[in-house]
Amino acid sequence: PLYWMVLRFIFGISIAGIYIIIESCLLANSPENARARTLTLYMTVLYASQVVSHEFLYFTGFATTIPFILSSLLCLISLLPM
Repeated sequence: PLYWMVLRFIFGISIAGIYIIIESCLLANSPENARARTLTLYMTVLYASQVVSHEFLYFTGFATTIPFILSSLLCLISLLPM
């Protein structure tokens, strides 16, 4: 449906904007000699978390609310300051 395509398009632009903002902040706040290492670590964690999230959904299943509750908890934990 057209409605779903429009929502996916807006979501894709939003995610791209978030990635640009995060990467710009990382590069702006890192020392010049550590920028490549910082971006490498960020990309490694990003892609590893995407792989783990797909496997997480595979093992927990889609029929229950458990994956959504655990994902929400993990998002809340990520907001805590280190």
